[in-house]
Amino acid sequence: MLARPLKGWYTIPSTAEEARIELAKEDRDRRKFFNQCVTAARESSNDPYQVPDGQPVAVITEPGVDLWGGSGSAFLPSGVDLGAMGHEIGHGLALNHSFSDDPNYRNADWAQIGEYDDQWDLMSYANVFATNTGRFGFGGPGLNAYHVDRMGWLSLTRILTMGADRNSARSVSLAALNHPEASGYLQVRVPFDPSDPFHYYTVEYRQNDQWDAAFPNDIVLIHEIKQGADGQYYSYLLRERSDSRQPLQSLNVNGVNISVSSNSPSTHQANIREAAIFFSVVCKAL
Repeated sequence: MLARPLKGWYTIPSTAEEARIELAKEDRDRRKFFNQCVTAARESSNDPYQVPDGQPVAVITEPGVDLWGGSGSAFLPSGVDLGAMGHEIGHGLALNHSFSDDPNYRNADWAQIGEYDDQWDLMSYANVFATNTGRFGFGGPGLNAYHVDRMGWLSLTRILTMGADRNSARSVSLAALNHPEASGYLQVRVPFDPSDPFHYYTVEYRQNDQWDAAFPNDIVLIHEIKQGADGQYYSYLLRERSDSRQPLQSLNVNGVNISVSSNSPSTHQANIREAAIFFSVVCKAL
């Protein structure tokens, strides 16, 4: 990945007050001021900068007027914390919000059911276990395994796709996603839908340290990856239907059986002899 320069500051023709008035309108154009910043950089007489074609770009404003990300772009206030910055840049890199499967959870009246309800994933940043960094506000958590995989940051040797070796059941050892130095798989995919190979379950293990330090405990997470009405794919954290709403630690549906037995924080990995994370996965043949 090529590093791109940090450029600026540049002055745009709109004032902060004009931006706030414009953005308060129902038919507001949230890209207007982003585009003004890009144009100001290109046309600067002191330090002109042309954003390379096809390259994502993040614009930071002082004072801050808006916060969003998408389509290769991120628009950030100067005082944004690390978590919100990572979340919006994630959108700029084509990552979607994460969801849960809880039919009763709604984060805001404009949000979809279940949206922002994966507290263990940065793409739910409106509702996450975030760590106070002190100087730079709150940051983390990391991305869930599906989003790390989408970014191409997981080696294929660290992903197990059940059924690919024609075995329909096995015990699997997982390394903590935030400890890739440990041995074991970092993600298990469990396909179950013959009509859609991109509709599957994932299993990952996370430990409560580093960017995941605010987690209440080490935890195994099961997600369902499925297509939304817009044709894009989203991750849904599977939760218990109880007052605690804890993430499921077992699953027996759609011909898939997943059970978690134990974990071992000291090794960051799954190992039978050390009673680490093990689960048996049984899936029907496609």
